[in-house]
Amino acid sequence: MYGIDYSGYNSNDRKERIKAITKVANEILTENDETQQKFCDVVTQMQKVFALVSIFFRSQRYFF
Repeated sequence: MYGIDYSGYNSNDRKERIKAITKVANEILTENDETQQKFCDVVTQMQKVFALVSIFFRSQRYFF
């Protein structure tokens, strides 16, 4: 989603990461139903791609 500050997610501080995740979740939940559904669809597609790609030994070095 555009316009949301994700920078705290990369922090080494656990509290900052939780704060960033909560902030993003709140942003998504305040959007209209169409935007929420689109977000869920994209996340589902990304999970499917990851599931397919992660089974290959050569690709594991990029993800793990």
